[in-house]
Amino acid sequence: MKPSRFYLKKSLIKRRILISSIFIVACTASLGLGVPSLNYFTGILIVGAVYYAYKLAGGVILLFRNAPAITISDDGVRDSHFGDTLIPWTAITEIKATTPSKVFGRNFGSMVILIAEASDLKTSPGPLAVRFANWVRGARPGVENKQLALPMTVTIALEATLDDLLEAIRAHTPVPIQIQHVG
Repeated sequence: MKPSRFYLKKSLIKRRILISSIFIVACTASLGLGVPSLNYFTGILIVGAVYYAYKLAGGVILLFRNAPAITISDDGVRDSHFGDTLIPWTAITEIKATTPSKVFGRNFGSMVILIAEASDLKTSPGPLAVRFANWVRGARPGVENKQLALPMTVTIALEATLDDLLEAIRAHTPVPIQIQHVG
């Protein structure tokens, strides 16, 4: 079966670029004013400018890269936030889907969390924070009787809904995997 691909919303990427640019300009303008008595403040401005330059570069790369954020195929799930790691269906023991969360009346989307058997994976997928959280829990690749929690890209950032993701998961899994809705 043809893989299901889900892309990031371009409008959110453009917003990230705009906000990063504004902060870079603000930081460099503040540095240009030069307040010599506040040396620690200068350091904060430099760190801020570097951080937002990193965010700006990442946003520009995402804008021009036409790669899907999530690919669900007959082999497994690949989320670009996990790097290039494919999570095979044989490793996934459970899938948790959160309901759309609202903060101050604003919808922040839903999330799908893959629960994978650590012993079935060779590397620890995910961004540093996810790898660290799993490591603290004792869930490391190759360890028996431990499960890795792998949160996927939030649906508000995708050109897809939670139902689209769950439908693709059901269509591609070789054996039924329990999908638990958590609130």
